[in-house]
Amino acid sequence: MDPQWMCKDRRSVEFIAGLSVFIETAEKNKKLSGFISCPCFDCRNEKEYSSSKPLHDHLIQSRFMPGYGENEEEDEGNIDFARFNSFADTLMGDADDEDSADTLAQMLHDAKEDCNNEKDWKKLERMLKDHRTLLYLDCKEGHMKLRSTLEMLRWKASNGMSDKGFNELLMLIKKLFPEGNKLPATTYEAKEAVCPLGLEVQKIHACPNDYILYRDDYHELESCPYFPIIPRLRRLFGNKAHAKIIRWHKEERKKDDLLRHPADGSQWRKIDRTYPDFAEDA
Repeated sequence: MDPQWMCKDRRSVEFIAGLSVFIETAEKNKKLSGFISCPCFDCRNEKEYSSSKPLHDHLIQSRFMPGYGENEEEDEGNIDFARFNSFADTLMGDADDEDSADTLAQMLHDAKEDCNNEKDWKKLERMLKDHRTLLYLDCKEGHMKLRSTLEMLRWKASNGMSDKGFNELLMLIKKLFPEGNKLPATTYEAKEAVCPLGLEVQKIHACPNDYILYRDDYHELESCPYFPIIPRLRRLFGNKAHAKIIRWHKEERKKDDLLRHPADGSQWRKIDRTYPDFAEDA
């Protein structure tokens, strides 16, 4: 087809007819990955989508990128944009929802860069398949297995639901859906479905007593800054009555080889022998 139609008024019969053929051809030549590059003025073939509807919407709203047609003319003439916007809204519906729904597809496309072996590619292919699989036959378009699973896991996390409670919820919803639906039946299956995304995991050391995480301002620390021993002992010995009780085991305890106090135990005496300076501080 003569590419001159790309330069026509986007409301013209020639442009609409040419765009229909273009979209049909793009669907037939869809990449093996399941994505189509968008040649609109904004995307410039740098963004890809899993369906052709975003391409149709973008090219109606905007125009083809410069140089895409062999004899493209950038001047589209004087267009009444008020009339055009009304026409576009009627023709397209809500294009923003489609772009939002295809964010996951773009994320999957970006994940291809992290596939370094055949095993990773198989995982990605499985996710692409789930991304294009409807939850059940004849369900509303856009309710795909992968996207729905991710949304439910996000809801689980934001509401602090336990795995057990989420299992029961999945089983209930699965029973309500038509027989043969693709919704995961358990939390394990749901997490396994999204696991191949290869989400980055950062291991962070934590204080054994759960006071802090060694990150941000505490990243370089080697010990927990909470309740340091010296300031704590100063506070304890700041009260004379408390100080006398704390020193009782050293100054007033009866030493007759009978086990009346932890200080009479062999382990206490072993620590005193191992750390004599610490024992004298008592």
